[in-house]
Order: sequence, then structure tokens, then C-alpha cells
Amino acid sequence: MSGKEIITVEKWPKAKGKTVKLHNNWIISKIWSFWNINSHELAKRDIFIFLFMAIITFSKALYLESYWSSVLFVSFLIFVLLHNLIHILQTLIVRAYTPGLYTAILLVTLYTVYVLFRLRDASLI
Repeated sequence: MSGKEIITVEKWPKAKGKTVKLHNNWIISKIWSFWNINSHELAKRDIFIFLFMAIITFSKALYLESYWSSVLFVSFLIFVLLHNLIHILQTLIVRAYTPGLYTAILLVTLYTVYVLFRLRDASLI
């Protein structure tokens, strides 16, 4: 997630609430409940994800050629790609922009794929 999501997460329900509530669908209501939070709650989620990512990245850097650190790091990168796919699916299901979509597509997905290829080319995975 990005700082942009933290800033816009409170505006999104106000802007898209009527559109989303028109659809009486279980999955849409779950998406709605995930995003209908305040910036403080989203920031707490982000801090947890950042700390988890930092520990995994530090472990990979510390044990660069270790098999277990590679498995852990690649697993995390695949999780990131799946998380980004969820951003895209949420947008398609709700039929409206959801916070984090542009960051997921334009920044995080491209960078994650780049890192995976670089690790493969360096024979680290």
C-alpha cells in the first residue's frame, strides 16, 4: 500500500458509497467493509505489512545465498503480486476505482516482476 491510499481511503467511501451500495452482493459488501475505514486503521495495516516486508528483505540480504531466505523472499514477492491482483479484481467487481489500484499496477507489480527477474538472472532464486 502507499501513502496515497492512506490519504484517499476516507474519501473513497464518500465518493463511491452510493454506487457500491446499489449492488446487493456479498463480495461487494466485503470489499466495501475492507475500504470503508479511516486513515489511522489503514496506516496500522500498512505498518504491519512494512515491518513484515522489512524483516523478510533483511533476512534475504543477510543470508543472500541461503535456500530458505530465497524461498521466504520469493514467497513474499508472489504474495505481493497476488495482493496487486486483488486490487485489480476489487476494481472490476465494484466497477469503480478502489484505493491502491494505480500504485499496484504501475509501480508495485512492475517493480516486483523486475526484482524476480533480477534475482533469477543473478542465480539467487
